[in-house]
Amino acid sequence: MVRMALPGERARGRPTRRSTDVVTEDTRTAKMERVQHITKSAIRRASQIEVTPQAKRNLQELFVNFTLILICLLLIYIIVLLSS
Repeated sequence: MVRMALPGERARGRPTRRSTDVVTEDTRTAKMERVQHITKSAIRRASQIEVTPQAKRNLQELFVNFTLILICLLLIYIIVLLSS
């Protein structure tokens, strides 16, 4: 669907038929479920969601633990390379 060519020639200026119009039409003809498109307003709403301090702390701890695991794996890899 992404590389689908639109019928007819394109006029100068803004196209009268946008790619989102084509996707919407294709989903209707294929009788697919309605797909929620990510728009600027949806991204803006998602970025304004407030996170509780406990959830923020949990994410920070998760990130620190993940980083420490990666460092340990890197050190083990270096030790194995040096020992061989």
